[in-house]
Parts: sequence; structure tokens; C-alpha cells
Amino acid sequence: MSEMTCEQFGELADELALGLLAGPVRARALAHANRCDACAAELRELTAAGAGLLGLLPGREPPIGF
Repeated sequence: MSEMTCEQFGELADELALGLLAGPVRARALAHANRCDACAAELRELTAAGAGLLGLLPGREPPIGF
């Protein structure tokens, strides 16, 4: 299996940050981020943004019929 490029990582970074990647693709992306400071920084920023967005969600479900 070949190493992931920064371009390939960029195409998957948002999904990785949201926890949507699994298996070998996730492993390759994480391995790349461990070797590449720029991609690791991008992943940290996207993860923080995703966590911030989740914090904006209401604490409970809307009422039925809303």
C-alpha cells in the first residue's frame, strides 16, 4: 500500500475529523498526519471546528410536530 499524499489527505480530512472514516483508509490518513505537520494542523483545526459545531446543537430533541 502506498503512502498517502497531502492532496489525498486533504480530500479525506473533513471525514476523518468527524470520525466518518474507518478501516485501512483511516489508518493511512492518520499515518500521514503523524508524518506531516501541515496535515496534522489541518486535522486539528477541522476537529476543533466540528466539535464547536456540535456544541451549538440544542441539548434536547424538538417536540413532535415541530
